[in-house]
Amino acid sequence: MRASLPLLLLLAGCKTPPEAVPQSVIGAADEAATRSDWPAARAAFERASLDYPDDPVLLLRLARIDLEAYGDVARAEGRYERLPRANRAHALHGLGRCALWRGDEARALDLFRASLAKRPTPGCARDLALRLLARGEPADDALDAVEATSGGTLRSRLLLAAAGRAPAPPLLPEGWTYALERARLKPLEEARAEVDLYLDRACATPSAREAMARVLAGDPALRRNP
Repeated sequence: MRASLPLLLLLAGCKTPPEAVPQSVIGAADEAATRSDWPAARAAFERASLDYPDDPVLLLRLARIDLEAYGDVARAEGRYERLPRANRAHALHGLGRCALWRGDEARALDLFRASLAKRPTPGCARDLALRLLARGEPADDALDAVEATSGGTLRSRLLLAAAGRAPAPPLLPEGWTYALERARLKPLEEARAEVDLYLDRACATPSAREAMARVLAGDPALRRNP
């Protein structure tokens, strides 16, 4: 006996909520990213996205790899725009980073501010503070947001030290993922070597390195904004 249309609609509305991506998948892909094995990291996240196409963690990780490792702005924008409404603050932040890669800093700043107004997040607060510092504009509100959202984390403490808000730690962290943080606290020539290290490890292609270098040209790591 066939089910009635109302019953079918009721059953369709009672689907089990989608499961989260297993942490083992995220961890393995993140480990590949830490090693700068961008093809392996992207492939792992892409495989997982076949089973979890709308998972915000996967969309955010893939968008960042698309943008920074491969310089694929359009694909990154598409992933940020697909994020669920609950992740709107992250979407606006990501779209702001895409605007930076397109060379539209004014739009990037607007999107960063809109993201922070929606919900303050550490990454967006740091990005806004860095752009304002590089432009020589007041960054107190953005730095306040850094302190409020993540002032106890190492990455934020290093930024606050570079901005003159906190003393520099006696020992700087190692590894390429902290190369820009070290660069902001080192003399110019040492800073250039750290930026070169970051470009070499963070980007998978020459075109991505060129795009990243253009973005970093406005970073205090290179501008040496006091």
